[in-house]
Amino acid sequence: MRIAVVGLGRVGKTLALYLSRRGEEFLGGYSSSPETTAEALKAIGRGRVLRRGEVSRADVVLLSTPDGEIEREAERIARETQDLRGTAFFHCSGVRPLDVLEPLRKRGGLTGVFHPLFPFSEPDFALRHLEGAYAGIEGGKFVEETVKKWGFVPFPLPEDRALYHAGAVLSAGLLVGYLSQALGIAEKLSIPPGAYLRLATVALEAVGELGLREALTGPWMRGDLKTVEKHLSALKEEGEIYELLLSRIQRILSG
Repeated sequence: MRIAVVGLGRVGKTLALYLSRRGEEFLGGYSSSPETTAEALKAIGRGRVLRRGEVSRADVVLLSTPDGEIEREAERIARETQDLRGTAFFHCSGVRPLDVLEPLRKRGGLTGVFHPLFPFSEPDFALRHLEGAYAGIEGGKFVEETVKKWGFVPFPLPEDRALYHAGAVLSAGLLVGYLSQALGIAEKLSIPPGAYLRLATVALEAVGELGLREALTGPWMRGDLKTVEKHLSALKEEGEIYELLLSRIQRILSG
């Protein structure tokens, strides 16, 4: 399958690398910045800079531009390409609907949404873990079959995209922000950060295997409120997050 990528930032570059290693033919692509495009193509090790009118040579074009740019980019491609029959366009946003690709559909292109539910951090790390990731999709059987072929686990995207995407951010980006508090404590007390990270990893595995309620541990399970008070006193102004999460725990226990 011939692949082109529009938006060769962190997500686009990583997907191009991943799909190339799975045997797909990466034709190339472009970004708004020539420097970003050149750096990405060098890292991928194949493909070339494509003009907008050339992306229709691909079987599938991934649009991994910033969310606000997808519709404008779709319009630009449609203006510069007369016939898009035989080319599929998947945008990679978890927030934008399918119809932002309408200009491409009107030119004969097949359109879909492919949102890998994955934390795209450093590319080498991402490539070791990307296979088997879930991906929210929209657009029919071709999108589903293609995403499965690429090694993802597809599921239909819900209508409420904002809430869906907020859940994704809570599961990854904000989770990292939350863990920064625990790792800050580790640094302050000169204990191995891996001690807290191992604790977090096992807790997440327990949620997946046992469910939220059964995975819960901590002083509230023993009714040890004095210990909770000591935590809040030790955390001082940073105790806000702790108190907020305590209210969630109470809901789980009473649910």
